[in-house]
Amino acid sequence: MMSLQQNALQFNTKFSFDFSGRNLSSDSELLFIKEFIHKIGFDNLLKRYFGTDNRKTHSISSVIEQLIYQNIAGYHRDDAADHLRYDPVFTAVLEKEALASQPTISRTLNSFEQKDIDKFNDILEHLYKMTHNPSDKRHIILDLDSTNIE
Repeated sequence: MMSLQQNALQFNTKFSFDFSGRNLSSDSELLFIKEFIHKIGFDNLLKRYFGTDNRKTHSISSVIEQLIYQNIAGYHRDDAADHLRYDPVFTAVLEKEALASQPTISRTLNSFEQKDIDKFNDILEHLYKMTHNPSDKRHIILDLDSTNIE
């Protein structure tokens, strides 16, 4: 039986994790989510579809990624970005010195046009095709239960 005591993360090998209980953060799960996102190539998809604008401090793809991580961690309000601006876990996961502020996020979202919505749809389609390859299906599991939940 293997146990998970200490390991390095693939998206950034400077980070490692162990279970000794030293420096703790309530948002440290984001490190594992970043590892998963990196493993499936979602971060590269964002960069491919939205590019990386080096002239700006916060590119469109980095703002989208920030919003995804904020929502995963439970920070759903717009002004949470200002409180998380220099959070050590968020800045480490997003590999930035500081996160985008709430006004920057608002400007980015308000600049979206139909072509950007189409890019989001393309990303969703790409992710769907990654996970729903009909040639990989060997059997179908039907999960039937008696609960009456919509």
